Amino acid sequence: MKKTLLLVFIHGFKGSDHTFNNFPQDLRALLSNALPKIEILSVQYPQFETRGDLNQCVAKFKEWLQDKVIDLEVANGTPSPTVDPSVHVVLCGHSMGGIVAAETLLSVAKDEPLPSQSWANDTTNTTTADGARPVTLPLEDPIERASSAPPVESSRLFFPYIRAVLAFDTPYLGISPGVLAHGAEEHINQASAAYKAFDTASQFFGWGSPGGSSARPIPNASAKALPAADGSTTAWGTWGKYAMYGGAIAAVAGAAGAAYLNYNQIQEGLLWAGSHLEFVGCLARGAELQKRVESVVALTKTHGIGFANFYGALDEKISSKTQYAGAVLGQDRTFCVVPKAARKQDPAAGNTSRSKGAWVKCVNSVASDELKAHTSMFAPQWNRDYHAMLPRARDQIAAWVDNEWYESSMPAEGQAAGLGATEV
Repeated sequence: MKKTLLLVFIHGFKGSDHTFNNFPQDLRALLSNALPKIEILSVQYPQFETRGDLNQCVAKFKEWLQDKVIDLEVANGTPSPTVDPSVHVVLCGHSMGGIVAAETLLSVAKDEPLPSQSWANDTTNTTTADGARPVTLPLEDPIERASSAPPVESSRLFFPYIRAVLAFDTPYLGISPGVLAHGAEEHINQASAAYKAFDTASQFFGWGSPGGSSARPIPNASAKALPAADGSTTAWGTWGKYAMYGGAIAAVAGAAGAAYLNYNQIQEGLLWAGSHLEFVGCLARGAELQKRVESVVALTKTHGIGFANFYGALDEKISSKTQYAGAVLGQDRTFCVVPKAARKQDPAAGNTSRSKGAWVKCVNSVASDELKAHTSMFAPQWNRDYHAMLPRARDQIAAWVDNEWYESSMPAEGQAAGLGATEV
């Protein structure tokens, strides 16, 4: 029977079908060469509204994923998709898409039927004396029993069978305070520079320092004034003052008028912002963030599920420029809050923090701030680490593939192994 590894890409907040650029196709090509016995398929979850309740979004995605996997299982002629699935899924999410992926995994895990290996010894799942067929009762939350239960093979009973979650710059533990702190520091520096430029310009045009009590012409300013149309030089004097005040009044009046005329649009904008903030509101709930990560990590221990987060970081040259924020928060500038254990380890070792999963550092040497690094992660022209990130992702996924499942793959009739690895 042909086996299929399905890579599903989920964009993040305000993302689109172009979020990942060519990364899904590039990664599929590398995996097809590394895993020639199975078919590698890559699909992007269609663009969705990143607004409203997160749970509703997860429910819609889960339903879509189930339909996609069912179609593939039927095409592969799988006898029993729940006992021996031919399709294994790796969810790849960027930013909030990684949280959607993790929540989907946990939701599927809660629907897990009882392990087949313990069915015969579990009398609670059989009828008494009427000879009726046994019925499947749901397990207790697999996360709650994770600490006491030994590793089992029941993960194959997931449907769809999610083999792993590979996240890219997902703020599983929240957004780093440095995103705001470093940004504020940069804006302060820019404001200081702008003030100096304005001060210089005001002196050039014959006006006093902008920090003074009032803007007034400087004596003998005509020598510094711009040339008039007839070639003579004329100080701005009173005309410049009127022009300055008049322009300011016009600007204020225009803004007030626009605000009045667009009141309805402003109200709609507030509603829009509120609905989107509801979607990302989970990032502000620390206990919820911790529980989500711990729950996914528990599944890695009890069910062998793969879990990793490739997080972005700025180059040391950019980080060294920070002064005040860096002294308090440290020089390692990332979009995501990163576990301390991951920060202390050697990047060459993979930055693995077992208590929080695997966190892999991806340094962007081009981006000037955390947000730019976050949004340009899949743009080779803005992220020189792109071509190094691809083989890292390939190796990570290949390590998660079940070897027994892989070796049992048989190509479809008339198809050579390793071919047919197309995008769906």
